[in-house]
Amino acid sequence: MADNEWNVEAMLEFTMRQKIKNVRTQLGLSWAEMAKCSGLSVAYLRNLESGKEKITPEVLEQILDACHYFGEENSAAERKFQSHK
Repeated sequence: MADNEWNVEAMLEFTMRQKIKNVRTQLGLSWAEMAKCSGLSVAYLRNLESGKEKITPEVLEQILDACHYFGEENSAAERKFQSHK
């Protein structure tokens, strides 16, 4: 591969790290909360977001499941709040 060609794998890895961080912060989750729900350690999550650890499909699934759970909880709370306005 030429030096000036895009490394698609590295780009996808970077994008996934950014998405994980964005979703976690948008949901207002700390690393500790995400770790508890996903079954991953805080240190591991920090290393994933910083690029020190590689994201595997299994780890991505654990994180997405945790985010989905919290997303559903936030959506339910938001619907309840909106209905009481």
